[in-house]
Amino acid sequence: MHIDGNVVPLRRVASDQATQLPLARLPVIVLQVRDKATQQLRQGLQALFDNADDTLFEMADRAPDDVEQNLFFEAMRDLRLKRKSIERLFFEQLFKAFINLGQCDLAYRMLPRSLSPNASVAPTDDAPERNLAVQAMVNKVLYRDGFALDQLTARLSTLLGRTLIEQHNPLGPTVLCKCFLAAGRHLGVDIKVKLIILTLFDRYVLSGAGQLYAQANQLLIATGVLPGLTPAPTNDTMDNNIASELAMPEGEQADALTRDERRRIERLEQRIRDAEESHAQTALARQRVEQALNQALLGKTLPQSVLAFVLETWSKVLLLTCLKRGHLSLQWQADVQTMMQLIWSVQRHDPPDAREHLLTLVPALLKALREGLSGSAFDPFATRAFFSELEYLHVQMFEHPGHSRADATATVEVLEPIILSTAEEGPVDTARVFDDGVLFEPDLASVMGKLQYLNRVK
Repeated sequence: MHIDGNVVPLRRVASDQATQLPLARLPVIVLQVRDKATQQLRQGLQALFDNADDTLFEMADRAPDDVEQNLFFEAMRDLRLKRKSIERLFFEQLFKAFINLGQCDLAYRMLPRSLSPNASVAPTDDAPERNLAVQAMVNKVLYRDGFALDQLTARLSTLLGRTLIEQHNPLGPTVLCKCFLAAGRHLGVDIKVKLIILTLFDRYVLSGAGQLYAQANQLLIATGVLPGLTPAPTNDTMDNNIASELAMPEGEQADALTRDERRRIERLEQRIRDAEESHAQTALARQRVEQALNQALLGKTLPQSVLAFVLETWSKVLLLTCLKRGHLSLQWQADVQTMMQLIWSVQRHDPPDAREHLLTLVPALLKALREGLSGSAFDPFATRAFFSELEYLHVQMFEHPGHSRADATATVEVLEPIILSTAEEGPVDTARVFDDGVLFEPDLASVMGKLQYLNRVK
């Protein structure tokens, strides 16, 4: 809609007032509370995203089929791409929540109790399941840290001269969850992934709510805001209180989680624990892959495309094999042998029978490469481009046996030990399971025909 330069929309006026006036009304100590809380919340979000990548990778490894595996891989990619945006939007929402504290009656109208990030948007099919999980997270914080939160809310009420409730407190679990949902509303992932991410938010952000409230209360006490309130009970006391409340009959729990809610959260947390327990296994497997790569590559000069394939693609095949089958399995030995044969096939060799050996090796090598890739989700277009490049390199071996590889293609000498990037350091490029068997056989026949012809000519 076009807006004339001399006409200011009423909506903009309201927005400008909402973002400018309240800042001047908020006491300085409230801004200090906000900034101190932001530091801790930023650390929690960083831990969430760092662990989300490894967790989703482990979920993909445990996936029962290729469809679900690709679901987790695509979620990893989407989360990486939108991580900075989600963090920025989260703190924008948090700062708006603090701004609303200075807006008198507007605060009550602008902070709905609904956990939906946008009330004007029609609820999605997964909204009930998502809201159920979020409500369980909120209740969990209220059980565990409700006493300290109530004290913080009381102190903010005293500072601002009006009565606030938990839903108005920017550091309360309701608002924190609302901020996170709003920040991640454009994250296009399946409900399974959403619930996992919410569980990680609970684990790495909301789990620190007690410390968050303790620090905020200490800042306010130091400036003389309700210093006489009874200190919050210790963690042990709170744990005992929670256990007592959960042990009560369901009908006597005013705001307790329902049996279904608890089971749902327990299942999610168990899946996260299982994934975290296998982080150590993943690290060990990555070390074994690095060892195999260094043994095969150090000191060798290879075409750049082959080196990139080994480091970026085949290393992931080795990693998955090591995780699923172990480093003593026949499959692991076969995958390592395939890598060694690939490296040998693109190097110059003096023995007169090297050409015959290459001619014999190529069919089995291409088949082994294809079978290794078929067990994992890789971009089929990029993989086929590599096979075309590999065909070119093999043909060059026959056409110009006395020439340097540098005449035909760029080469790289491996002089330093290989250190693989972890899941959060580098993307896992995936699209769908590599399966082009219909095209593979004609391609193989074409390659073998060329090599056999060149061998006869030579």
